[in-house]
Amino acid sequence: MGRFDVLGFATLIVVGFTACAATANLRPRYDDRVRRSGDCECQRLRRPRPQIWRWLGAASLVLALVTTIIVNVPINLATSTLDPAVPPSDWRVLRDRWELFQGVRSWLLLLGFVLICVGFAIG
Repeated sequence: MGRFDVLGFATLIVVGFTACAATANLRPRYDDRVRRSGDCECQRLRRPRPQIWRWLGAASLVLALVTTIIVNVPINLATSTLDPAVPPSDWRVLRDRWELFQGVRSWLLLLGFVLICVGFAIG
């Protein structure tokens, strides 16, 4: 099985699981009030609000962009002017800070993508 097949299989599993998890909450719910005839009054099906997931995803993407602009870009600009033959004494501090925020940025982008996908999957 090639790399593409594994990715395709994993995608189907994740989408299927998300769809099952989203539809599990769509069962009818009954109101506590009883009509005069004695029948239970069925409430509307309550669907999760996809807008909330989409807005959270968008916020995560915006936060990743802000992190990039405030932290990573200044470090990139500062290191672009350095001479590799004579690095400054604190270059490891810069590298470690860049790597930390690159990781934060990557996780925020992934989280944003997943939240937006969930919003569309349940919408």
